[in-house]
Amino acid sequence: LSDIQYRMLTQEPCNHRVDIAYTGQIAIDLFERNKYDFVSLDYILPGGINGMDVYKHIRKINKNIPIVFISGNIEFIESIKDMKQKDPYLDHLSKPHKNIDYISCINSLMAKVSI
Repeated sequence: LSDIQYRMLTQEPCNHRVDIAYTGQIAIDLFERNKYDFVSLDYILPGGINGMDVYKHIRKINKNIPIVFISGNIEFIESIKDMKQKDPYLDHLSKPHKNIDYISCINSLMAKVSI
């Protein structure tokens, strides 16, 4: 999934710079070292630090960066409903989803930041 997202976001018409973190710890390390406009997370990540741990870490540093979770985990899908009501810069897409839905979700979250 990350490879597909990478190709979508780095090629025409998007042309974004994208970093991929294959574990939660790498995601945290990258976020601490770099400035990002947007974060895409999966709930389940290898290595003991899951997407929720990464999300909480990011929110300690930046309350307004748009974050979208891509997950098919049923328990997570139920828990994110409450989180989305408390965090206007958070959204979720279930697996599988269409590429256009992913781009639309990003655009919607990014529009909230620029208001």
